[in-house]
Amino acid sequence: MVYHAADGLLDDLIAPGTPIDVREVTAVVQELAHRALGAS
Repeated sequence: MVYHAADGLLDDLIAPGTPIDVREVTAVVQELAHRALGAS
């Protein structure tokens, strides 16, 4: 589940061709993982 969410996020970020903030992407994926694992 987390993989598909992260993959979709990256697809959305790559599509416009703007630079990607790696730290922001990392933070968002970590938040997705926390939520998927039931953390609050």
